[in-house]
Parts: sequence; C-alpha cells; structure tokens
Amino acid sequence: MNTTFSPSYKSCRQRFLSAVQYSEFRLESLVMPEKGRQGETLAMDVAVGGNEHSENIVVCFSGVHGAEGFAGSACQSHFLENIAPKVDLGNVKILLVHGVNPYGFSYLRRTNENNVDMNRNFVDFSKFRSDDHEYQELHKVLLASEIPNMDIIEGPLGEYVALQGASKFQEILAKGQYSESKGLFYGGTQAQWSRLTLEKVLLKEMVAAKKVAFLDIHTGLGPEGYGELIFNGSPQSQAYQFSAAMFGNDVKATHSGEAVATSSTGLVQHVFDFLDESCLFASSTLEYGTVEFANIVNALRSECWQYFYGTNESTKEKAREQMKSSFYVQTHRWEQAVLARFSDVITRALHCMAGNN
Repeated sequence: MNTTFSPSYKSCRQRFLSAVQYSEFRLESLVMPEKGRQGETLAMDVAVGGNEHSENIVVCFSGVHGAEGFAGSACQSHFLENIAPKVDLGNVKILLVHGVNPYGFSYLRRTNENNVDMNRNFVDFSKFRSDDHEYQELHKVLLASEIPNMDIIEGPLGEYVALQGASKFQEILAKGQYSESKGLFYGGTQAQWSRLTLEKVLLKEMVAAKKVAFLDIHTGLGPEGYGELIFNGSPQSQAYQFSAAMFGNDVKATHSGEAVATSSTGLVQHVFDFLDESCLFASSTLEYGTVEFANIVNALRSECWQYFYGTNESTKEKAREQMKSSFYVQTHRWEQAVLARFSDVITRALHCMAGNN
C-alpha cells in the first residue's frame, strides 16, 4: 500500500495516472497550452469509475488552489489504489478531478497562470459587481510594489491587523476581490481555463445526476493535521443538513462563524449550479490544517510579491518553497493523518450514496 506523498506536480500526476490505470477507471486528460516548471505537460485529469449510468455521483477535486494540491492528489491516488478496488461501487458513479489548477500546482502558486484564484472565479461576470474598497485599503499595506518582501506582519500591515482585529482581517483578505490583478484572492475579470474546462467535463459527466456528493480538498487553515469539513453556507439550509448526513455531523458552516474559513465569493462549488433544483446536493470543503495563519499570510505575500516584482531567482525560489511548506507539512504523521481522515470521509459519503445511511 502506497502511503507516501509525491514531491512535485509532475510526480503527483504520474502517480495519479498510474493509479487510474490500476483501478481500471476511465481517464480523460484535458491539456492546457502552458508547460510546467519542469517542462512537463499540464493537464486537468479526470478519472471516472463505478456505475457510469448511476444517478448517484460522488465528485472529488484536488488542486483548485495549486500549491495545496499535494494532499488532494495523494488522497485521490490513495482512493484509487486502496479503497476503490475493495468497495462496491455498483450504485454510484465516481468522478475524481485531479489538478483543477495545474499551473499553480506545478509552479507552487495558489493562483493560476493569470494570478486568478480559482476558488473566487465562479461568478457571472456579465452581472457581477464587487465592492472591493476594504481590500483596496488593505492592499496598500499588504502587497503594493513599493512594499519590501517581508516575512513578518509588522509596520503598517501590523497596525492594520491590530486595528481591524484578526477575524476581520481574515474576512477582508479572503472573501475575494476583483480589482487588484496583482493582489491576493483575485477573482479575475472573466472565466479562466480551469473553470471553462470543469464546466465542460461536468456537463458531460453529470447529465443523469439526482444525488450528488461533492468533496473539495484544501490545506492551510486550522490545527495541524486536522481535516475540518466546511459547508459554505448557512447551517439552517436543507443543503447543510444533507451535507452533514453525508459527510458527518462535524461539518461546520461558514455562515455560523464556527468554521476555520470565512464566507467567500465565486467559490468553485458554483460550477454545479447547472444541476436541476430537484437534485440532492451535498458539498464540503475538506480543509487540512498546516501552519499558523500568520505564516500562511506571509507565504502568500512573499510568493506573490516575488512573482510580480522580484528580480533575484534564488529569492523567488525561496518564496516558492515557503509556499510549499506552508500548505504541505512534509512529515509522516501529517501525511498519515490526511489519508486517514480522507478515507473516513469518502467512505461515509459512499455509504450514504449507496442508500445505507
């Protein structure tokens, strides 16, 4: 049983492709024009298994935030190698989407080739208007070109955080902004390659869907090694009740203020908005804690600043490695905790989808 994590996008993808072949799932690879850091092919890879005609569909994404993809990729490969061959998938269809944002995964960026956060890009740009004034004020002390590439929150930014409070700072930072193209959590001005590709895949693969379980794997927030199940919405909603029944009663809703994440705009779950209103839809972000939130912010700031304004390649590489270590804790204990939690959650979902709940 392979319980190790792969150290790069290229090796993660190679393992996933091998796991797909081993499990005898069907594979579709959607290749993007850009190449990776090692000159490798960048692709969104989709593995399809189980009963392809089933109305019950389990969907799992990895790498929406590229540099967070190590855990999600390992979970998906582990599922194909160790869980799928041993469980009855006769009443469920499985879709595993590997590397939703392959560019960010390869280049150790949270964002894509256009600095767009793919978990903020799912809005109707023909109608959507964003109020970014709070982020624009933050941006002046967070990531403007004249700000030195610093690894600590102090000076004007420290004063800003002290004035706003940590919770408000996180809320302003993470909700999504659409005006500062060289900033953090930038949602873009149009649908990106990853979004357009996802939409095509899901429209084709989910035409028969009547009951859906969606699991999106992320890393960064919360206690190290713990995988929190986050429902992006209100705990009073029917969708929350169904999600809790599907994934477990420890699901936390963002609108209640109990989750480690705050409410955000343009989330990737909106790719499923095409589903009929009668479709039962359970969704959860599986967020694995890594390092302190301040370290996450520093890593994001440093990498983004170096990407746009840095001139020293060794310093830029240091910033990329800081990103990797902030979103992937490279210890055996952390890796095992990630796989154990995922195995439990996906097994619960399969049990529920099969009608055994």
